[in-house]
Amino acid sequence: MTGATQVKRRDYRDGDEVEAANEYAAWKALKGTGRELRVGDVLEGPDGALRICKYVGFDAAEWVLPEVKTDVESAPAASPGTA
Repeated sequence: MTGATQVKRRDYRDGDEVEAANEYAAWKALKGTGRELRVGDVLEGPDGALRICKYVGFDAAEWVLPEVKTDVESAPAASPGTA
């Protein structure tokens, strides 16, 4: 996804589920319930697509995946003179 807001999973916790046709329907359904969506909240659709609540609506978002180091990258470098 180009232009999607990058979000880190560690900054979010799972919340309640809401049945809605789209993010705007979810926003409307939660309004006035004490569980309102706030700026920065992320909604995950049934297909895994993320939408982040912004001040002026919703934008696409995606999880930032942690860097995975291969065995070669994580192995200590050999010092000269050691074999």
